[in-house]
Amino acid sequence: MKLKLKSNTILIGLLGCIAILLAVSAISASDAGTESREITGTITLSKDRHILQSGKDKLILSMLPPSALDSLGFTPAEGDTLTVKGFMSRGVLVTETALWKGRTFAFRDSLYQFTRPETGNWKVEPSGCISCRLCVNFCPNQAISMQKTANGVKAVIEQSLCSGCNVCIEGNLDRFRGCPTGAITK
Repeated sequence: MKLKLKSNTILIGLLGCIAILLAVSAISASDAGTESREITGTITLSKDRHILQSGKDKLILSMLPPSALDSLGFTPAEGDTLTVKGFMSRGVLVTETALWKGRTFAFRDSLYQFTRPETGNWKVEPSGCISCRLCVNFCPNQAISMQKTANGVKAVIEQSLCSGCNVCIEGNLDRFRGCPTGAITK
């Protein structure tokens, strides 16, 4: 009896380890090739985010929070052509600069810090957070972390790092569909 119980425990532990390794490799694969690159395409607007269509590729752009984009005068419309320079992070194009209508807009400095002080207003409702860590794993800006609260360990968004890409809410067009409980809002 003890031998069978021990075998089941070991099997469950191994399956858990395999699941973790698969999740980590999927996240690492989405970060492959973090060198900066330049891409030209047309803009598609989906709710509050900008998606760059370049050939068959659709890329969510992580730029700046909407208030900062507005203050820069960066308001591309559906179908506008945009050339962006940036790097892939967790399935999202973290945008350093964008060329739109002959004008270059800088979103990040040489240390990849935002060039504007405006912050987002995204938040996690602690009572809705189930501590699954999916938002942490897929945030391209590493703006979400798990912190101990009165209600246990919950996701918390660092507003100064949040670009407003909405991946945590809407997903990343690929493997992640956004917060499974709808605990993240803006």
